[in-house]
Amino acid sequence: MRTDEQRPGLVIHASSGEPDALRAVLRYAANFVAAGDGTRRVDVVVHGPALDLVLADSDLREQVSELHGAGLVMFSACANTMAGRGVTAGDLHPATEVVPAAVVHLAQRQWDGWAYLRP
Repeated sequence: MRTDEQRPGLVIHASSGEPDALRAVLRYAANFVAAGDGTRRVDVVVHGPALDLVLADSDLREQVSELHGAGLVMFSACANTMAGRGVTAGDLHPATEVVPAAVVHLAQRQWDGWAYLRP
């Protein structure tokens, strides 16, 4: 039997680095959590220009901290994008987990039953 911790949630695929698009990603995550039942998590997967969202010096770092602090939103950064941009784990917001490849992580989440959203 699946526990709440193992329940699939929503995976948000963020690839645009446009400020309005990054704010929209955070808004979608917050809205999902607010309207949800308190057991479904959100995984915001960033790659390409969207990596800016989870950089430690991001203009949106406070919103990232608030969402992560609520316990239902996680952030995953693509290691391939990081390598291409010369970014290390130390350059990321502490709420961010590094995944080997965004495309593989997104596929695995979907195979595990997570809903997919690409704003």
